[in-house]
Amino acid sequence: MENTIVYSIVSANKNLYAGTYGGIFKSSNGGYNWDAVNTGLQDSVVLALAANENSIFAGTKGDGLYKTDNWGESWYKANNGITCDTINSLYSLNDILFAGTYSKGIFRSTNSGANWTSCNSGFLDIPYVTSFTKNENTIYASNYARYPYCGLYKSTNYGSTWNLILGEYDVLAMTVYDNTIYAATYDDAGGNVLKSTNDGISWTNISKITEKGNPWGNADLRSLFTYNGKLFVGTYGKSIFSTKIEKAVKIDETGDNFPDRHLLMQNYYKPYSITKYKLKEPRIAIFKFTE
Repeated sequence: MENTIVYSIVSANKNLYAGTYGGIFKSSNGGYNWDAVNTGLQDSVVLALAANENSIFAGTKGDGLYKTDNWGESWYKANNGITCDTINSLYSLNDILFAGTYSKGIFRSTNSGANWTSCNSGFLDIPYVTSFTKNENTIYASNYARYPYCGLYKSTNYGSTWNLILGEYDVLAMTVYDNTIYAATYDDAGGNVLKSTNDGISWTNISKITEKGNPWGNADLRSLFTYNGKLFVGTYGKSIFSTKIEKAVKIDETGDNFPDRHLLMQNYYKPYSITKYKLKEPRIAIFKFTE
């Protein structure tokens, strides 16, 4: 697998699979060697891959969705109900699958790809769906569309309805880590990474970490990935960047009142124990420690 564009990588049955500009490749030794596994595949441009316990799914640029039940030995069409030939993104929750298309929005299957139905209720415009991710019982879908319909949507009922939580920007990729959503956005000024720690209610731009602005300039941000406490950003033409994730401390809030001043002597006999407070509404709390 040399000199080709890799669009997606997935792990299944102790193997790695790569969807590329030249078809699907498989590695059984951790990526040291790759072999083409394209029997039955009619389109060589594979944009998306997803896997569940028994199957692998491949989304192509112009020939719809394919499926394998024998770990890549052969592929067959699995398009029943999908009305778009280009599948940009795939996401698997075992038997429940989501397919993001180029021009027809999202399709969902509840029977491991045997049948698909459109599930775009709540979208302000039929989106170009770029990626999916999940946090607990919430599914997120990002899209590339006309302003102000672009952005990031969420669903708490497995795709039956969707709600916009980030507008104004096209979102090309996203990921969730420690209940924080990271979104790779794009506008005329270039790409940024935004994060939300409150399920999309508010967002913070974490890209401009230098005086000169974004470290990647105006490059498109195409992928996000978290590993070993770091956030990795994949760009179009400007390599990969990473930054250490600042882990927020979560407080188990139990009280109803937040005092103006707190003295450590209030915890007399156990001066280093934790006192817990609850904020009645989202706001910033500033702690000052003095001798």
